[in-house]
Amino acid sequence: MAIHLVEAQKTHEHPLLREWVADSIRDMIAKGKLKPGERICETRLAAELGTSRTPLREAIRLLETEGFLRVIPRRGAVVRDISIKDVTEIYEIKATMEGLSARLATHNFEKKDIGKLKEINRYLSELADKHDVNRFFKAHNQFHDFFLRASGNERLYQLNCSLIEQIHRLRLLSFTIEGRFKEAVAQHEKIIKAFEKRDAGLAARLVEENVMMGFKAIMAKLKQDKVA
Repeated sequence: MAIHLVEAQKTHEHPLLREWVADSIRDMIAKGKLKPGERICETRLAAELGTSRTPLREAIRLLETEGFLRVIPRRGAVVRDISIKDVTEIYEIKATMEGLSARLATHNFEKKDIGKLKEINRYLSELADKHDVNRFFKAHNQFHDFFLRASGNERLYQLNCSLIEQIHRLRLLSFTIEGRFKEAVAQHEKIIKAFEKRDAGLAARLVEENVMMGFKAIMAKLKQDKVA
């Protein structure tokens, strides 16, 4: 009975309970409470979150598509791992494709679009002060998604999305590194100025640098976790 009351309250506060549960699991993975290769015990986790197993299983399916978890027959969901070689190859491609997207978007941006990017980055700055990893990560994705879509090249956009899905978990983990929030906001400010100047070459270069700084943050996090 108590669990149903808690779940009802969470449903009221979070219209999509599945999203709330998924956010909670992402946070556990980001903070190292759930480690690569660790099996998800549905009964224990549902009790810890104060929810039923139905929204938990829905969240697990969502997190599997995002690359956070892997569902193994007769074993259940486990926290997914990814090799350094995989990360390196993905980021090398990602930097080039996002740089091209920025170059194309520069010619398509209007004044209101620049204003939207500034609005998102102001919000990111506020979240950085609060050190809200989950919300910051989502807003950060929104910033990049905005100019990726503005490229006007649908195939390029879809290719970018497919790459991002493969490293979703590691990108989130990179924001747990001290100073990463402020660094991302500062990088975005430079990118916005390049868009304002209509300097496609500069925008592309800054976006590529931004992507590779994310790669360096991920590598630092992987080494940090290995030492720990």
